[in-house]
Amino acid sequence: GQAMSMERIDAVVERGTVERWRVRNDMSYPHNVHVHGVHFQVTRYGSEEPPAALTGPKDTLYLPPGVEVEMVLRFDHADPRHPLMLHC
Repeated sequence: GQAMSMERIDAVVERGTVERWRVRNDMSYPHNVHVHGVHFQVTRYGSEEPPAALTGPKDTLYLPPGVEVEMVLRFDHADPRHPLMLHC
């Protein structure tokens, strides 16, 4: 619920950390979710297994309205001097 700010850091992860995220598009229009410096694997797309096109490593994911995905991210390049960015 906050406006974009390059001066704000919302989360901190340690190098080598693996996280499972659920991301949902609650908007009425599509969004692309992009994580800089991280490749992730989609493990659920809606209530289904991901389609073949989403089974490889990703850094950007198209989300239609109302769709929730689950993805696994490994932060191999976490560095407090060079923060990563997540945006849609």
